This record gives sequence, C-alpha cells and structure tokens, in this order.
Amino acid sequence: MSTSIIELHAESQQSNDPSFADTPTHTSDTVPGPGSKGPFSLEPGMECVPWPGRTYRICNRALDRILARESGRLVLKEVAELAECGWRWACVEHPQGWLGFRETSSGVYLGRDNFGGFQALATEHKGWEQFDARRHPDGGYQLLSIIWWDRKRMAADMETQRVVELGGSGDKVGEAARWDFVQVQG
Repeated sequence: MSTSIIELHAESQQSNDPSFADTPTHTSDTVPGPGSKGPFSLEPGMECVPWPGRTYRICNRALDRILARESGRLVLKEVAELAECGWRWACVEHPQGWLGFRETSSGVYLGRDNFGGFQALATEHKGWEQFDARRHPDGGYQLLSIIWWDRKRMAADMETQRVVELGGSGDKVGEAARWDFVQVQG
C-alpha cells in the first residue's frame, strides 16, 4: 500500500501544525441584518444582480423603502405598509436585450408615464417599459429607462415618496436613486 506525497503532507500539517484546525475554509463579508439601519435592513436577504427569470423586492437605498404598486401608481413604502400593495417584481428580458419588471400580483410592468414619472399599468413589455440596470460604484443599481435616443435615470421624490424621472418634469431631487434588488419567491 503506497501513500502519496500529498497525503503525507496533509497528515503532517494536521498533526504538527496547531493552527491548521483553526484555519477557516472560506471567508465572507459581514452584511447588516434585520433591525439594523442600512440598505439591507428591510428583511433578511442579500442585494443581488437583477437577472431575467428571477423575482425581486426593489429597495431604495436612501429612503430604506420598497418600490410598490398601489392603484396603478408607483410608491415607496415601508415593510409594514406592504400588505395592500404589489411589491414583487419579476425581471424579464425583451428580445432586444432590455430588462423589464413585471409586478407579479397584477401582471403589469414598471414603465414611464410621459409626465416625468413612472407607473405600473402596461400589460406588455414595450418601449416605455424597458430598462437598463447600471451598477453604482458605491453599491446598488441605477435604473435607466429609454426615451428615443436618450436614457432617463429613475429618482425618488423625498417629499411625495413617488418615483420620478431625473431630468423629467417631476424631478425634485437632482440625483438618481440607487436600488437594491433582493431576490424573493415569486
């Protein structure tokens, strides 16, 4: 019965090196959990990349609120206020590669409203319901909607808790919102 050099080295490490047993097999970052203030404090879950075929809770980082549909309007709600709202967004991909977000309880898509804001009323994933998710270097994603040859960034109106288009008539904030996508069950 022969023993390989690798097996002998492993045995010698285990038997002679007291730190071997204490060496972790992997490391992980510490992420704030429920009850802590910060972008992950809404419920358990980790921010992840928006990807077609998955369903998300879309959270506004600055306001610590969730993007929800209430009577066709898009609003930003706290977790305790979600019972009457649609807040699960299924990510889909348009044949041209643009992302779309369909609210699962109503089947309507997140889209522009042509008045400087956003709505969730369209039953099809067409031009006004197409988005690009751009990763922000400080965390989260900016959502950009297409309008002709331009892209409008989604922002949050702090006063009304509405979602507006940066540079649109509803813009009162001056900077694009950063959104966290937390995967949930559809």
